[in-house]
Amino acid sequence: MACLPRTRFRPDLLVIPTLSPLNGTEPVFTVKDLRSGQMFCFDEQKYFLCQLWNGQASLDDVQRAFRHQFHQSLSLQDLEAFLSNIGAAGLLEPCPSRLLPKAVTMAESHFIWSMPLSSQVFRQVAALVRQFCWLGSVALWGAVPGLAMVLLTLTHHLDAVRYDLTALFSIPFGQLFLLLHVTFAAISLLSHLVQGLVLSYYGGRVTRLGVSTTWGFFPLIQVAFEGVETLPRQSQLWVFGSSLLVRLAIMIGGTLLWYDTRVSGTSLHLWAVVLILASWLELVIEGSPLWPSNGYLWMVSYLRLPRMIAKSQTIWIMLLQGRALPPALTFRHRLLLGGFGLLCAIASVLLFGYLVMPFSHSLALLLRGLLGASARPIILSLILILFLRYLWNLRN
Repeated sequence: MACLPRTRFRPDLLVIPTLSPLNGTEPVFTVKDLRSGQMFCFDEQKYFLCQLWNGQASLDDVQRAFRHQFHQSLSLQDLEAFLSNIGAAGLLEPCPSRLLPKAVTMAESHFIWSMPLSSQVFRQVAALVRQFCWLGSVALWGAVPGLAMVLLTLTHHLDAVRYDLTALFSIPFGQLFLLLHVTFAAISLLSHLVQGLVLSYYGGRVTRLGVSTTWGFFPLIQVAFEGVETLPRQSQLWVFGSSLLVRLAIMIGGTLLWYDTRVSGTSLHLWAVVLILASWLELVIEGSPLWPSNGYLWMVSYLRLPRMIAKSQTIWIMLLQGRALPPALTFRHRLLLGGFGLLCAIASVLLFGYLVMPFSHSLALLLRGLLGASARPIILSLILILFLRYLWNLRN
């Protein structure tokens, strides 16, 4: 059994989730080996063990996660026997120990600036604030009515919203640009720190805080962490959903602040508008399930469909190359994966345009005195170059 810790469940296997034909309610996972054509059927517990055996989790980690998820004990002998059986069936592959540092490096290599974070400090703070865990349940149950309140409040007072937006954009642009981006960065930082605390509470590790760029030009604050893939499904949902709940809570709080101060005669209502705009943009970027983000990770954890984007990309590549799709893939799953890939592409293009136009316009206004009338074409060209460089690096 010494070789088991150096193996992992093969990521190239085709997994088709269905319901048991016996009762129609219990999930069943059909795993097809595209190399040999063999098919294997796992119940929820066995497939959960397969997912955990990813080359990074130890036998103790798998036992602990299984016990936390299903409230059942799994002996070491039974676990080793199961892994030996799927290994003999060809469902495991060698996983050299050097892959672990490489995976960590890839997780942090996209930072353009970063600083180390102490996982011990996060664990200590998480232990101190664990008595406030009930706030997560309050935020979760209040998310839907809170979002409805935001939409109803803003749509019912559209004239006041337009007036405040006009007043906001009458502020000298340098000050407005700084206010918007500082608020955006503060919301992002707070959301990721809360996410790091939730991860530490469940046993994961926070490693670095850094700044990355989405599509090569738009700066984002992010946190690198380890161990989330070995956590039980419910813990993963809280980790990925916590940062989204923080952003939503800020948007709800900003709306309440705006409504309370809009006739106060102070400028506090303008800052509330900035809070709403910044938190909304944060939710769009990090909450959408249509590109790699916390929203996507939450969705695939909830639906138990790992590598959904990668699978949809594979489907489209095979279609564009004229190759036959795997016969084990039903028409329903082909339609779902193909439609999801197309929707991802359309949404990504729309978000790219949504970010490029105001971002380039704001930079052009800031640099108009230096670059003159050619400021916007120059900045758009630079953004395009950075985006093409990002695609090239992604391809390599």
